[in-house]
Amino acid sequence: MTPFVAEATSRPAPSRPGVLVVADEGLVAETVASALRRRGFLTEHVVLGSAAEHGRPDVVLVVADVGSPRRLGALRTAVAGVGTPWVLVTTTERGPWWGAALEAGASEVVEGTSSLREVDLALRLAAAGHRSVEPQTVAELVAAWSRVRRERTSVERRIAQLSPRELEVLDSLFAGTSVAEIAVAAGVSEATVRTQVRAVLRKLHVRSQLAAVALYAAVLEDS
Repeated sequence: MTPFVAEATSRPAPSRPGVLVVADEGLVAETVASALRRRGFLTEHVVLGSAAEHGRPDVVLVVADVGSPRRLGALRTAVAGVGTPWVLVTTTERGPWWGAALEAGASEVVEGTSSLREVDLALRLAAAGHRSVEPQTVAELVAAWSRVRRERTSVERRIAQLSPRELEVLDSLFAGTSVAEIAVAAGVSEATVRTQVRAVLRKLHVRSQLAAVALYAAVLEDS
């Protein structure tokens, strides 16, 4: 297919705009592009990471999950070089990560279970510079993401306050190692390790090893 060609931005969006479909897997991108083509869209499809290598479409459709800052950064990078509105179709649960995508520039976030008709509408609205979701809903989703981001930053700051030894202890607890096993491996008494564990709990502002491990796991998962 002939690559999209940049046109004047003042041109009204067509009823069926040119769409660049971006997904992690080529088969997914091809399947979605074919379905849109049957509805009259001019489509191309690429895998995530190579969108900027193509011409400028009227709108980009990203089919992907979010779920972590690194993942969000990959999506933002994928569409940054295209310079046109983009719509995200995702199975990520509606909530903070939707707000993250909207804050990152998505015109619309559409549930992965939505009908092709709903995706069709979202694409045409985005190409025309509009969105179907109410501004209040957008604000609520972005606010939810801001709260998650602030909490994550706070947790990262607390973890950064741990000494190298305390971080080792936390990492061992995360791996399922008992206090007794940590003591044997380090060649110290269990009392010493328990003192280090208490220091970890105090610095992380939690009351149990389970809570400390949960915070640590969340940061690792999001990284």
